[in-house]
This record gives sequence, C-alpha cells and structure tokens, in this order.
Amino acid sequence: PHSVKTALENTAQKVEGVEVFAQGHGVLQVEKAFEHLRQHADSVERNVRFCVAVNGGRGVHLRQATSQRKPTEMTVSVEPVYAEEIDANEKIAFSLHVSLVSEVPWVHVPPCLELMNSARTFVIKVDPRGLREGAHYTEVLGYDISNPQKGPLFRVPVTVVRPEAVQDKVQYKVTSDREVTFKPGQVHRRFIDVPLGATWAEFTIQSLSPETVGRFILHVVQLQPQSAYRTHESYKFFNLTELGEVSYTCPVLEGVTVEMCLARWWASLGEVNINYSVTFHGLQPSITALNLHAANGITRVDVKSPLKHEDVQPTIKLEHGVCPLRPAEFKIRPLVGDRDVLPPTRPSYELVLTYNYHQTKTGEVMPHCPTLCDLLYESDYDSQLWMLFDSNKQLMGSGDAYPHQYNFKLEKGDYVIRLQIRHETKDLLEKLKDLVFLVQYKLPNALALDIYPSKSNALLGKAKFGTQRCGIGGTAPMFITPLPDDKIPKAASPGHYLVGQISYAKTEPGKKSATYPVHYVVTTPPCKPKNGAGGKDKDKKEDKDPQEEFAEALRDLKIQWMAKLDSKAIYEELKELHPNHLPLHVGRLQALDNDKERLKQLDDIIAAADVVIGQVDTAELASFLALKTDTRPDASTIKVEMEKKKAALIDAVCRKGSAAADKVLQALDEDAVDSTDVVKDLATVKETFEELLKWADPMDIKVVSFTMKHAMVKGQYGRAIRAAQKILDDKSNKDNEKKCIELYKKIGWDHIAKHTERWLPVRYPQAYTPF
Repeated sequence: PHSVKTALENTAQKVEGVEVFAQGHGVLQVEKAFEHLRQHADSVERNVRFCVAVNGGRGVHLRQATSQRKPTEMTVSVEPVYAEEIDANEKIAFSLHVSLVSEVPWVHVPPCLELMNSARTFVIKVDPRGLREGAHYTEVLGYDISNPQKGPLFRVPVTVVRPEAVQDKVQYKVTSDREVTFKPGQVHRRFIDVPLGATWAEFTIQSLSPETVGRFILHVVQLQPQSAYRTHESYKFFNLTELGEVSYTCPVLEGVTVEMCLARWWASLGEVNINYSVTFHGLQPSITALNLHAANGITRVDVKSPLKHEDVQPTIKLEHGVCPLRPAEFKIRPLVGDRDVLPPTRPSYELVLTYNYHQTKTGEVMPHCPTLCDLLYESDYDSQLWMLFDSNKQLMGSGDAYPHQYNFKLEKGDYVIRLQIRHETKDLLEKLKDLVFLVQYKLPNALALDIYPSKSNALLGKAKFGTQRCGIGGTAPMFITPLPDDKIPKAASPGHYLVGQISYAKTEPGKKSATYPVHYVVTTPPCKPKNGAGGKDKDKKEDKDPQEEFAEALRDLKIQWMAKLDSKAIYEELKELHPNHLPLHVGRLQALDNDKERLKQLDDIIAAADVVIGQVDTAELASFLALKTDTRPDASTIKVEMEKKKAALIDAVCRKGSAAADKVLQALDEDAVDSTDVVKDLATVKETFEELLKWADPMDIKVVSFTMKHAMVKGQYGRAIRAAQKILDDKSNKDNEKKCIELYKKIGWDHIAKHTERWLPVRYPQAYTPF
C-alpha cells in the first residue's frame, strides 16, 4: 500500500555531501519505517494515495533561461485515490486539513488546503531570479494539521536550473573557471544556455596531472517537451592520459539549456586535475528535414552562419532505401486466455496485420512501424510486436518498439511480416487495419547528390559547390539536383524512398555532429524503347494494318491461355496459321511440361521440344554468339531476338532431356532396364545433355534440374546431390529437401538422411510461430 512508501520516505536519512538528484530521499531506515507504520496505523489517510499533478506534469521544472526572467505561477492538483475494494462510505467521510510548507523563500504557496474525496487545487509561485547558476531543488510539503509528527502526506517537487549565459561573443567559448579535481566517482555538472544559432558544440578536456591516467564519462543532455531524453542525448567514455587531451562534438539545440555532466569512473585510482572548455558553432539551414522528390527538380537550401565565420562544404549521402508495405490481410479477434484478460474481467483484442515483402538481393534490412516505434510504456496501445518469416514459415527474427536494435541479413526471396497490436478497444484497432509498415534496406554503395552554388550551374551541370567562407550573419545558397536515373537502385520502385544525411560544415567534427535527415522519393523511371529500336519500331508499328495488329494480338492472347485451357486444340488451330512462330511452339511445350499429368505425356513433351529445337537455326545462332562486335544498324534488335532464340533452345533441350530421363527412371523403378525403349531413351538423354553443354553451363540454375536427372540416370549420385543442393540453395522448400534426402539414401548416407528428416519440421513448420 501507499502508506508503506510514505513511511519509507518520511523516515529515510539524508547523506551529507551527496546531491539530492543522486540520493533521492536518502538511506532507508527499516526499523524506523516499521515503527512509523505501527504508530500511525489508524490514520485517516492509511488507504489513500495522493495523486499530485502540476499543469499535467509530476512537479515544477524550470530549465530554460527564457522561463526564468519573471516569477512563474502554476496550478497544483492533489487528488486522493482509493483502491477499488475500499467501501464508498469511507471515501465519502474522508476529510483532511493540510498545511502547505515551503522550505525556501523563492517558492510561495498558500498556508493550508482542505482535502476531500475529490481533486483540489492550489497555486504555487516560483521566483528564481535571485538564485545563483546551477541546479536547485526543493519540495512543497503537505502536513496533516492534526498530526504533523507523522511527516508529509504528499510532496510537490520543485526543480529550477539556472543556466549560465555564454559571455564570449567572439569565439562562443565557455571554459572551466579553475582546475577541477576529480576523485573516483566524483561528478561535475554544469548548465549552459546554448546561444541562438548554435547547431553543434565541441567539448575539450585536458589533463593537468603528469602521473595519473583517468577514465571519464561525458554526458550531454537537452530536454524538449513531448520528447524522450534520449532524443537529444550524447555520451562518451574516454581515457585521459597523463597531460593528454580529448575532444568530442555533439549536436545541440539553440536556446535550450544543455546539461554537461563530467564524471570520473568509480573504479579509478588517485586524483586527476583537469581543465575543460565548450565551444559552440553554428550553420543553420533554411530546411532542417530535407524531403526531396525526384519530380521537383532542383531544390534550394540557404545556410546561415549566425555566430562566427564558418567554412561551408555541403555533402549528401544516401545510404539506405525504404520500402513501404500495405497489409495484405488483417484480422481482429478477442484474446480469451487467462494472461490476456485484465482484472477483473476486462478483455483485450489483438490486430494481426500480414505484409508481403520481396528481397531482390542479399542484404541487411531493418523492419519498423513508424507510427508506433520509439514508444514503449508511454504508448497508448498495449503492445506492438512483429515477426519476420521466410516463404517456408520459418521465423527469421522479431522486434518491437525500437527498430534500430533489430537488423537482419536476408537472402534473396519472398518474406512475410506479421505485426501484432493489442488494445482493450476494438474500434481503435480498426483504425490501424491499413497501417503502413516500412522495411529499410542498406544500399550496396552510398549515393551522393550533386550540389551547385547557383541555379544556372545546376541546370547546365557546371562547377559544383566547393568550399565557401560564410561570414557572421551571412548566407550561402546552394542548389541540389535530383539523382540521375542510372544511379537509382533497381530495388527502388516508385513510392520507395532513399534516406541519408546532409552536412554543411567543412570540418570533420562538424560533419559528424551537425547532420540533418534527407528523404529522397523515387519517381517513375523513364520509358525505354522496346528492343532498342528507338523511333524506328514505333514507325513500323504505325505502318501496320489494324487488321494485322488485331490478328497478332489475338494470337499472342491465345498462346498465353494455352496453359489454362485445352492447349492441344488451340495449338493445332494456331499451328495452321503460324507454323513458324517460335513462341507458339514454346508455349505448347511449357503447357505440356507444367501439366499435372506430366508423367503420362512424356513422349508428347519430347516431341514438342523437338519442334522448338527445329525452329531454331543453331548455325546462325552460333555465328551470332561468336561475333565480338555487331556493326549493323539494327544490331540491338537482332541481339534481343537471338537471346530469345537461345533461351528457347536451352529451355527446350532441358525439358526434352528431363522428360527422357524421367522415362528411364520410371523404367528403372519397374525393372525394365533391358527394353528397347529404355535404350533409346538413354541415348536421347546422352545426346540431349551433350547438346546442352554447347549452349550453357550444366550447373546454371536454369538447367541444373536436367543435370541432376542426367546424373541419376547415369548412377552418378554424388553429382546428382551437388545439383540438388544447388536447386535447394536457390529455392529452399520441402520438396527440394526431400529430393536431397532421396539421393542421400541412394548413395548410402543414411545418417545424413535421418538428420535432415528430423530437421524438416523445424525448417518447414506447418504454421507461423504464435505471438
């Protein structure tokens, strides 16, 4: 109960020489706290918790210099809060006369307050104008007038930080007034009012001890409303050698008090004397968060130097791409488990959003939900958890509110992300059913945007922005051009954006500290002429008769539907009209080879493959591939056509060889090894494989399936396992894993087969891992 906490606070003993921010109420006195509880067990407020709020906060905290130029008045609310099981009559009868006490002359409060079973308010006035520089802490205490010996019933903390102004208006430098001696564990704290226009600060610590090495911690904090302290926090651990010097830079916010805390490591030995200084620098851009769109063309940014002369040398680096994802499906359901029902019987609901993501190449990714990230206990929703799965439902990783802690290296392939959000109100979850989820991926190489000193240079691509000296109050305009189309990553589709940072300072410390975020939105890529023909292909298309175009379009449409309808009837119909159209015969072959009844029509597949092979002039194709340079005017068009013929030839050879190999393997299973058909099929497999070697590498992923079957027909199971592993590496699924197990057993590797079979349920789970 709250009375135990009150007893511990009122009986704790303060420690001399330790600042209040470090010790709180002091050292606990267990026996005195127990005696306090025993003596005041019958007090009126034994079951009451007092909720104190000051203008929505937990106390009075005056930190900025602008808020301390005159007295400040704030409203304090004190509300008695009972536990749910307390009788209503006891709540109604509650009445307490409270004496308000301020222990310092710069805090003024009313003399008394009458408390009942409702929130009551009073005004507190703080006048910090006469305080010295540094941190000051006090409390407004509320005592029971009838029994003040039991100590305060509630406390209103009051903290006033008086920052010191920077007196040096030339270098904007603050130094230690004297040598500072550090013992182990000693803390030195200083508050400085950051000058207007400052964007980064440089801290320099110098040792004055010739024989002692010291380990120190430098902690720099600035506080902003509605922002966590870590948003503007910097810290550094460093070793200070004998008579050595260490420099550290960090970003700062202008006009906001910065707290510099320098502490010596507690496990150090001896004393160290040091001097330190803080120097402020400033380059203020007209746009702090730079959002660039490729379609907007040239973007202007003006950089101002308000404090002193600074060298300007802007650089932009884009290091990551971001892929926005919309949910493919969502599901809201109540959670009925005992752990999901809040007392007494408050149900909780979960929203599960499913996102599909394709990784174009192996790389590092960081999934995150920007709407909810960086909020944990202060979030309005109960939880936010996400899980990343591969195409086989295997869990690759998971994360929550802090995305920068979860980076994963993914192979090329398809992935599924499932996001769970919980809340007591179903309607609030309904609002998030279309929530956007982001996957940030690392670019292979950082991309740089070009920056020019004038718009004319940017338009004409003349001299870029070098180094420019910016005087006090001067402005340096700069013009940023879009990223060239050939430099945009292939993985970045329209709607994706690239993220990075821009820095304006020339010095290395300024480049590292004073950086600003950059978002570059990718637009639609430029239209490229088909077949590389430029306007010639367009002119030919315009010369075609509309009836002829219609006939060709109808032919191509029928070829596309051959795999779904009765392909034989469509094929025979089109064959009479277009006997030499290669895509027609390729479509027929693919329709037969991809059919569910494939094993029953292997002869038809071989015959269809022979037709495709016969349509390709191999001598002409080989002559073209032997050319080093083609100087013909339509060389690009010819190259595209020849590549299509080569791909069709290799595909037909592989399908023919695979069909013949399947016939042989079926015969081997039926012990019909010596039949005439098997001998003929073996010869077909051999001839087809020899033909394949002329056009492709047998371990190429497009033909490796035929290489595996050829090795199985030859009884070369080691080579077959190698090919099967190649297929499994390219596309990991249960069927390919089982094929490897089958080959392990063929070669007598039963121990590997058993080990792989045991791992199948782990590698290929039947359902997603539950939250």
